[in-house]
Amino acid sequence: MLTALDHVIIGVNDLAQATSVFSEKIGLVPRGGGSHRSGGTANRIILIGDTYLELITIQRPAEAQQSMRDRLAKGDGYLNFALSSNDIESDTREMVQRGVSVIGPIPGQLKASNGQTRGWSRTHVERPDLAQRYPFIIQHDSTGEEHRFRLAGWTEPPPHPLGAVQILSVTIAVSNL
Repeated sequence: MLTALDHVIIGVNDLAQATSVFSEKIGLVPRGGGSHRSGGTANRIILIGDTYLELITIQRPAEAQQSMRDRLAKGDGYLNFALSSNDIESDTREMVQRGVSVIGPIPGQLKASNGQTRGWSRTHVERPDLAQRYPFIIQHDSTGEEHRFRLAGWTEPPPHPLGAVQILSVTIAVSNL
């Protein structure tokens, strides 16, 4: 079942600079992250309650999606979001039964700088008319405090200088329904 907003993805051209800006100027401390084994990307994580912001950059351009390279050529900014699933196989089957064309579940993995890995499965809505297949659903290989611990780089999630924060809602604006 889909359970919540999992995370919001923010594309950045310079991960070190974005980490500094979010931490020092905005008051949200990025931690954890690492290199994705596929897709040519690397990230840092900003934990916000039970969800997070993912700062993502292209690390290996030859492996990155063309749509991501094109988007980041226009500058830093919002890329995407993902919804949490606690049973991605069932959610994927339900989507297919309702006539939705999907890609997945696809396993994914991230290797942290400390050598540890965390994994997930994700399912995308197949839309050939879109450059990227988003939003998507995701199920991580951990939950609760263990999940937060892993996202923070196998350490306690840091407090934010901004104070306690949470994401209350997400609004999606479209030009044409």
